[in-house]
Amino acid sequence: MGAFAIGYLVSALSFRVGAAASSVVLVPDVREMQVEDAEGAMTSLGLEVEVGDSFPNPNVPGGAVLAQTPLPGEEVSPGAAVRLIISTGRPRPVVPDIDAMPISLATRALETAGFEVLVEQDSTPGDSGRVVGVDPPPGTSIPLPATVRLRVGGGYEIVEMPTLIGMPERTAREMLTEIGLAPGGVAYEDGEFGQAGKVVGQVPEPGDSVATGTSVDLRVNTPRPLDVFDGNPGGADVPLIEQETIQ
Repeated sequence: MGAFAIGYLVSALSFRVGAAASSVVLVPDVREMQVEDAEGAMTSLGLEVEVGDSFPNPNVPGGAVLAQTPLPGEEVSPGAAVRLIISTGRPRPVVPDIDAMPISLATRALETAGFEVLVEQDSTPGDSGRVVGVDPPPGTSIPLPATVRLRVGGGYEIVEMPTLIGMPERTAREMLTEIGLAPGGVAYEDGEFGQAGKVVGQVPEPGDSVATGTSVDLRVNTPRPLDVFDGNPGGADVPLIEQETIQ
């Protein structure tokens, strides 16, 4: 009887341990594996596979697993579903239609799409500061990183837009004239901070590549009425105490 009892206990414990061992599965790490290989690894362990969304990624090749849930090493029940997110490879934005655009707007559109921009002089006459050629042409899908070359009509020099913010309006206008750019419109703002008569915004923005002759618009801080500036377009030279007296 004693031997029978001992044998029964050993058999019962062995059965329970075996049952416990097969009640969970460790999720394997299939990240960066091709989808077919990842599915094989999952099904061999008795797990189901669900393929989810796809996203571009510069580091994971197209068709490979970008992410998975549950995460690698988690314990799940046999037959549980593992969701896979797939990479479509490097982003491939399309070159926008920027023919005949002002160079500053064209540059901004390309940089927003993720491209590097190279501006070159072209011997073909064209409108001041406008694009006369794009390489690769608009509509082309290119994997990033990539550079798009812009050509500007001949007879115009390409300059880098200086930083005018913080300068007196008159000084900013003089600098624009010196480098061949045209002072454009001025919007006077009643700002709470900063000195009156100082530039607080500009279009094109600092660092943009622009052609000589391009018009540059300014935003200038002032707590004074606008008609004060009509008689003094370089209003930066009016002392602050005089502004208060005028008001």
